[in-house]
Amino acid sequence: MFDLKNVPLVYGDTVVYFASMVLSVLLWTRYVVAYLDKRGEISGTLLTYAGWTIFTFEIVHLIINFFNPVLFKFEADGEYVPGSGRYITLAIQIVFYLIVAVIHL
Repeated sequence: MFDLKNVPLVYGDTVVYFASMVLSVLLWTRYVVAYLDKRGEISGTLLTYAGWTIFTFEIVHLIINFFNPVLFKFEADGEYVPGSGRYITLAIQIVFYLIVAVIHL
């Protein structure tokens, strides 16, 4: 357990972690489209929009989480408690990667 006065710092670190996670999804989609030279094609456009949608969805939820914890929260004793939004984000990413793997662009 950590000192309770560090909870705001740990909260900020957790927000940065979640943001970097979805930023990696966005950058990965852009890389795949560029690498496979799918720019302008329907599959490349859909993949790019999917990456931006996942990124936007998570950033909006991180903002909402500050006021109403849907992704995570910290209890009064400093314990991290995952929220339902965390599992929804994970499920969206898993489905996204499975679809990409199956259709092979």
